Amino acid sequence: MIHVIGIGPGQTDYLVNHAVDLLAHLSHVYGSQRQLDSLADYIKGQTHRLGKLGELLPRLKAHLDKGEDVAVLASGDPMLYGIGNYLYRNLPQQAIRIHPGISSLQYIFSRTGMAMNDVYLTSSHGREPNIAWISQFPKVAMVTDDKWGPYQIAQALLKGSEGEELTNCQMVIGENLSYDNERIEKRPLSQVEDRDYAMNVVVILNER
Repeated sequence: MIHVIGIGPGQTDYLVNHAVDLLAHLSHVYGSQRQLDSLADYIKGQTHRLGKLGELLPRLKAHLDKGEDVAVLASGDPMLYGIGNYLYRNLPQQAIRIHPGISSLQYIFSRTGMAMNDVYLTSSHGREPNIAWISQFPKVAMVTDDKWGPYQIAQALLKGSEGEELTNCQMVIGENLSYDNERIEKRPLSQVEDRDYAMNVVVILNER
């Protein structure tokens, strides 16, 4: 069985007890170096650094052929723009068990007191966001990356607004969520700084 384990937004304080129990009993654990290092106190089996996803599949299939139970670590929640979606599409579904975790998007909403009832969830991680599409929603939460970060998204929204449509639009930016150097700020789109942002997510509030 392939256990895809959500490990939360960052700090191990947000790792759920069920995940801790699994990591103590599974013989093989796959993850990024950062993930493996952060969970070193919990992992009892052999660790494997996660490389290209295409290289991971045959290794997981080999474990399945041997009847082994292994773990694949996923930041946040595996099924929210996570590796769980990829594995579910490319491996027998009956051989996969998804174990949810607290996502960075859940975390930033809880820290800011914003409701999630009306939010549109998307991602610019490894993809170009559809600015025209997301600008029609009153509230959008996004996982970002180095290419499409807060500044680039803010500028694209401003350029695509055609006048006054997004005048009241603001962006909530969360960096290093759950860590000691966590930073959360709220700014109008025009005041989002052009700088490097660390491990960030954004929430766009389009108050029409």
